[in-house]
Amino acid sequence: MGTFYIKSSPVWYQILLSIHKVNWEIFKIAKFYGGRPLPSVLTREEVDKLLKCVTPFSNYVYLVLVYSCGLRLNEALNIEVSDIDRK
Repeated sequence: MGTFYIKSSPVWYQILLSIHKVNWEIFKIAKFYGGRPLPSVLTREEVDKLLKCVTPFSNYVYLVLVYSCGLRLNEALNIEVSDIDRK
């Protein structure tokens, strides 16, 4: 949704400039920053293939937990057994 605003902003300013007959040089100079590229996402088949390679069951459970909860790296590294509600 953010990409739509970035791509439509130059069009909007062109319309605004033509309607009001304002010569704003700042809009000719301004560059729109598109941001960082999106990270690559694994497919379900790739995730299944990756999880089948994990040998100790404890590591498998840990990776499934991290992946299914969508934990960030810092959250995954600091997770403890007491953080899990087993009820």
